[in-house]
Amino acid sequence: VAISRGYTLSGDADRGQKCAEEALHIIEKLLSSKYSSSQNQSVQTASSEAKTATGGKQAWKSKLKNGDSKATECGSRREESNQLFRTHRLTELRSEAASLRELCASTSANNSKNQFVTS
Repeated sequence: VAISRGYTLSGDADRGQKCAEEALHIIEKLLSSKYSSSQNQSVQTASSEAKTATGGKQAWKSKLKNGDSKATECGSRREESNQLFRTHRLTELRSEAASLRELCASTSANNSKNQFVTS
C-alpha cells in the first residue's frame, strides 16, 4: 500500500494501480477465514519453550502454573485484543488500497483521454 501511495504521489498511475491491486489481493488473503484459522493454529502449536512473546508491555514472561486463572485470562484477552487490532488494521489497509486503485484508474483514464484530445 505504501509503495502504491508513493507511485500515485509521484504521478505514475499505472504502477500505483498495479501495486494497489497486488496489495488488495494479499490483504484479502490475510483476511480470509481459512488463512486466519490456520495462522492461529500454527501460533498455538509453535511455542513449547519456557518464555512466550505475545506483545504489549509484558511481552516476555515466564509461563505460570496451570492453576493461575488470572494469567490465562490476561493472555486470552491479549490475544483477542491483538487479533481485533490486526483485523482492524487490515481493513484500513484494504480501504486505502481500494481508494488508491480507483484514483489511479481514474488518473490513467483521464491521461489517455487527454492524449487523444491533444493528438
